[in-house]
Amino acid sequence: MKFSARALLINWVLLPFTAVQLQASGAQQMPMYTQPKPPVERPPAGIDKTSIISDFSAAYERAGKPKIAVFWNRKFDDQLSQWEATQRINMNQQITETRAQRQNRSGLGESGGFDFSAGYSQDFILNGVQLIDRPAVMRFVERKTAMETGRETVADYQKVEADALIGFADYFNEIVFVERQDSEIGFEFLVSVKEVSSGRVVAMFRSNPRFPEKPAPEPVWLVTDNGYQKVYPERMKATPGEVGERLALETMGALSKVW
Repeated sequence: MKFSARALLINWVLLPFTAVQLQASGAQQMPMYTQPKPPVERPPAGIDKTSIISDFSAAYERAGKPKIAVFWNRKFDDQLSQWEATQRINMNQQITETRAQRQNRSGLGESGGFDFSAGYSQDFILNGVQLIDRPAVMRFVERKTAMETGRETVADYQKVEADALIGFADYFNEIVFVERQDSEIGFEFLVSVKEVSSGRVVAMFRSNPRFPEKPAPEPVWLVTDNGYQKVYPERMKATPGEVGERLALETMGALSKVW
């Protein structure tokens, strides 16, 4: 087969126009090989603090802005106090009786307990919630009783506790610590909220707050006597204050569903 120079010239001239026409007509082009992009890493989903507080604030308004007494690592139970010590002292013909009982529970110590309670309280207080301190109102009630009776009386602490709640709070919030090794600070929590006037349970749940926003660090290679070894650092755990704050948000979420 013979090819003329004129035919080759025509094909050479028309070839670019043909390619342009194919591209304009939407003809499928051969895909070009590109390096695949790595997957986009997104931070793990955490708790939506803004939404929870917004819902709780509206629910708190609907409930009439009640006063809430907080029981830190103790319960308001029905076990009557036992006589541990009884003293009858005749002073100006006044009798002083002492009755006491303690709830001994393991906790975070003074410093850790303060950080936890501060973390738990802060969002409640910042959003206008009336939190009542149980020991403080118990002292007020006890002092009032002593002034009315004219004698120094250290009575059954549970009676004083009940009188304090009835006089100062609308609800009481119990937070009991239970030891648990796999938790952030060595404890999980039994939380309940009850109405003072009726004893009605408003919220009750068990919590072991998690912090997905605190992932484990990347492994590192270290030089050891046996050569290079990959070491996996421990995940940075949450502080007592952070755990308290997270537990407060969980309590807010539970109350928003019933108020």
